[in-house]
Amino acid sequence: MITQSTLINLGYKYERTKSITDSRSVAYDIRSILERLTLEDQAEARRLIEIGRAEARENIKINLN
Repeated sequence: MITQSTLINLGYKYERTKSITDSRSVAYDIRSILERLTLEDQAEARRLIEIGRAEARENIKINLN
């Protein structure tokens, strides 16, 4: 079972990757998870992934200031 925490962490990790290879690897993991979910669950999973990405972007802003 995929937890909300896992999806948020994947979004965070995707946003923070430093190389194209790493971002492709995380994107592959995300796609693999999404493909196994129903359409309704995919929408929720995408929302949680975006939360993780937003948290990573916010963390970057905090560290720059």
